[in-house]
Amino acid sequence: MRLHYAEIAGEAPFHAARVRLTSAVKTHTHDFHELMLVVAGEGTHWICGTQEPLQAGSLRYLRPDDEHGIVPDPTGLEWINVAFPSATWNGYRDLFEVEEPESRDLSLAETDRLAIGFHLAAEAYLQGPRGTDLARFFTAAFSASALAPSTAPVPAWLMRAVNSLGEPERLRVGLPALLAAACVSPGHLSRAVRAAYGKTPTALVNELRLERAARLLATGPDEISNIAEACGFENLSFFYRSFRKRFGITPLQHRRRAQGTVAPRSFAR
Repeated sequence: MRLHYAEIAGEAPFHAARVRLTSAVKTHTHDFHELMLVVAGEGTHWICGTQEPLQAGSLRYLRPDDEHGIVPDPTGLEWINVAFPSATWNGYRDLFEVEEPESRDLSLAETDRLAIGFHLAAEAYLQGPRGTDLARFFTAAFSASALAPSTAPVPAWLMRAVNSLGEPERLRVGLPALLAAACVSPGHLSRAVRAAYGKTPTALVNELRLERAARLLATGPDEISNIAEACGFENLSFFYRSFRKRFGITPLQHRRRAQGTVAPRSFAR
């Protein structure tokens, strides 16, 4: 089976969707480029005759003629995909001398950082995609080297500590859990986080909490107040202010937009 961009997106400059999959996607090729970021669940990706695991943080760069299919685990698999004409991508790459991204598994911090651009692309598609929206996605994803392996001096102990906040209970506890996982003094942690991420440990924890809240809002029916509390926000007003500052919309607006996104009909056969 071969998918054609015109059948999926017509004359739109790009297509973006948040996809929740509970049954297998048949092996197929396509005539366009695509970036896929897994945000929840697990599964298996069949790509060019081989298989690889998919999990939250799996970033996959798909070229035309890459034959691939997806089999979700019983609990389901969720990702955001952004598809665009190959001519558009080739023009951008040549103009700005950008290297092709690398399919790889991202750290928690990398996933949360990159997911923002994917979320914004999906929201822009719902509102009526424009070429400027795709350019913004390209700029966020490629110009900042978000899709290239990180060159930041992140010590292994700090990476493990930050990744440990992927566990919901640890993230709810927040800074004390990060400090306990790091096994260093508060001052040492603060200096390392500032050097690696350019922010305070508290700001990093709040950023990770907001990203988790955004995912929960998009994928579940829980009350906003319950989601805020589950993510570690004891003050609901602070959560609302922080969410709007980070994403530019309210939690309710984010939920309505994200849950209104549907998969391309050709992708979910």
